Amino acid sequence: MRKPKFMLFLVFNFIMAIQLAESVVPQEEVEVLEQILTLMGATNWRFNGNTCQLDMIAQVPKLHPEAEARVQCDIDCNNGNSSECHVISIIHKYYSLGGVLPPQLIELPYLRTIDFAYNYLGGTIPPELGSSQLQSIIEPLTVQLSTWKPLFWENTKGTGKYYNFDIFVRLIYVLNLEANNFSGTVPSDLGRLINLQALILSSNRLTGMLPSSLSELSNLKDFRISDNDLSGPIPNFIEKWRQLNKLELIGTGLSGPIPSSISILNLTDLRICELSGPTQRFPALDTAVGLQTLVLRNCNISGEIPAYIWQRRDLQLLDVSFNKLIGGISRDIIGRSLRYVFLTGNMLSGDIPDSLLIEGATIDLSYNNFTLQGPDRPTCRPNIQDILPCTKDAKCPRYGCSLHVNSGGNDLKVKEGNKDVDYEGDASFDGGAGSFHKGRNNDWGLSSTGDFLDDNIQTSLYVASVQNDSTDNLPSLYTTARLSPLSLTYVSYCLENGDYIVNLHFVEIQYTNDTTYRSLGRRIFDIYIQ
Repeated sequence: MRKPKFMLFLVFNFIMAIQLAESVVPQEEVEVLEQILTLMGATNWRFNGNTCQLDMIAQVPKLHPEAEARVQCDIDCNNGNSSECHVISIIHKYYSLGGVLPPQLIELPYLRTIDFAYNYLGGTIPPELGSSQLQSIIEPLTVQLSTWKPLFWENTKGTGKYYNFDIFVRLIYVLNLEANNFSGTVPSDLGRLINLQALILSSNRLTGMLPSSLSELSNLKDFRISDNDLSGPIPNFIEKWRQLNKLELIGTGLSGPIPSSISILNLTDLRICELSGPTQRFPALDTAVGLQTLVLRNCNISGEIPAYIWQRRDLQLLDVSFNKLIGGISRDIIGRSLRYVFLTGNMLSGDIPDSLLIEGATIDLSYNNFTLQGPDRPTCRPNIQDILPCTKDAKCPRYGCSLHVNSGGNDLKVKEGNKDVDYEGDASFDGGAGSFHKGRNNDWGLSSTGDFLDDNIQTSLYVASVQNDSTDNLPSLYTTARLSPLSLTYVSYCLENGDYIVNLHFVEIQYTNDTTYRSLGRRIFDIYIQ
């Protein structure tokens, strides 16, 4: 009786071995993947066509918690329901790969997601990515409809079966090339990726105008192209992106005004900052009833904030700082979801309605003409958190003629010439989206405002420190620095009248001087002294 069982066991394993051998990625796709990895500089990985996984063949330091290197095949392959697997997703981010973007990506006909964010890929974005890869394919009706989009079906006479005689187009859904070193213009051929849902090109060195062919991306839901050096106005063709949920244009180089056609989009997340061009009115967003994040910072916007903005029930963040807004704040504030309100640097006036002071919200009303003074006013609350307090007149027991602050650090004694200078530190101040700190003797203070968006952290770190031994001979005074997303203001009291020299000492400790994605940042100072 044992022999039949043994034979049955062998037969069972033989069948399983055949099934496993058949469930592999086609050799042509394996070879293409190997070419792609080589051109990107990912030589420490090798693609395994039998498992549809990236095998690490040499140790690579994981410098970021979100670092990821992964290839994904179609779901039928993973479930064992298909005898042939196809690559549908390539993710390789936060590894500072120093190669180029391979045009061979178009040779993966089932590819849907390309995510190479936070690397050091250079050169231009190859126009081949927009190739429609037209193919004439004859397949039974069992073709995966989730992968191919047929235009028509036709019955083949005499067989009773339906065959597809269609021409197929690529189904790239996501193209994420954020935080790389790409230059040149945005290829017009990208407009042929008609099924694209997310196009993310932020933080590169792209130039030129946005090509009009992008208007064909009617399925686009997420478009981000911040931190580039583009030219021309914000294109009117964004009105054709009727499914767009998120639009991010921060420091793009594009000019205003914001197209009026933006009013027909049902956006949930709109961010436009640093917009040059003529003065414009507040953009019409009355139809964007699901708006959750609205950032229109330094866009040369004049006039009043529309009342309907304060009635958006889902609005969580409102930042219209550094514009030319006038008028008051509506008393009819319905949006109880508001967590952050930044109205900094406008010409707003009038009283502050109690309905704005939502418990737990962070609000910055500084550099406006609001009626705030007076301890009996409800908006003047010295002990309230997250709302900048009303400062009282400083009482000066004595007057000085100098102030030295170690921003982000501890108290330090620094040798300057032939004397020791005491730098008072502010490291004990944790910071926050809207917070105020007084010096030890109440003769100076600082305010910090703004929220680091998309970090998924309620209280981010607001102090930067040097990384390990990256700067061997750096004096202690320069090993820390205070961070602020919107504005950082230092105020000195009790100084004698006279002329002063202001020295600002700065050393870059965040952006590195190497060939990693950490070196790609650019810093622009915007300093006001009064």
